[in-house]
Amino acid sequence: MVGRHVLEVVAEAIHPEDLPRAASILASLASGGGEVGLTARAFHMDGSLHWLDVRAVKRSTESGDFHVLFTLRD
Repeated sequence: MVGRHVLEVVAEAIHPEDLPRAASILASLASGGGEVGLTARAFHMDGSLHWLDVRAVKRSTESGDFHVLFTLRD
């Protein structure tokens, strides 16, 4: 996942019904900063569906870029 755009990763994993809400929350994080959280269904690599509690924190670099750090609990 390193080096990939966060919305690309989310779009592959999050259940389609939860994707609009997840994308909106992550877009607000990207534009504003801080920390966000959500609960959503996500597909495991084996295809099974799991509920996840997701926390995301935006960390800015000295150059003005930013990274998003995720904590996921199922």
